[in-house]
Amino acid sequence: MVRNKLYYEINMSMKYIMILSLLFIPIYAYAQDITINDQEFRLSPALTNGVIRSIELNQELTSLMIDVEMDDEGMLEITIPRDMLDSKKRLGTSDEDAEFIVLIDGDIAIFDEISTNDEARILSINVPDKAEMIEIIGTNAIPEFPLAIIVLVSSIASLLVVRSIYGGKNVI
Repeated sequence: MVRNKLYYEINMSMKYIMILSLLFIPIYAYAQDITINDQEFRLSPALTNGVIRSIELNQELTSLMIDVEMDDEGMLEITIPRDMLDSKKRLGTSDEDAEFIVLIDGDIAIFDEISTNDEARILSINVPDKAEMIEIIGTNAIPEFPLAIIVLVSSIASLLVVRSIYGGKNVI
């Protein structure tokens, strides 16, 4: 009986020490809204032992660029909305999730995808001391909506004009 009580007291003491130690680990977390083509996306990054200076989406490179300033080795946990940036591969007739490529200052980084659902994917990335730039590369980002729509609408309009002029006759 004395042994069980001693084990319980040591176990509870360890829990209190762990909880108190977590209070002293600096965590930089905030929700950042990114607006692209009049669409607003919410990112919720949390970075230990550093500060996030800026986050931007590079649509051409299908990558999320995160500028950081690290005090020591840390961990970045970030929720990425699928409609903003995703990584897919085609298997037969369906698209399957593919791994993101994560670079830190140009080098391949160690990361885990800790959660995924239909709306978002959550990554946990080991960030080394003195890191400055984290790049998360996917296969597709938000399409550049205005240009694509303008090209599509103008193509359809041209076809309709040609058809109305020639009355559906074969012009070629």
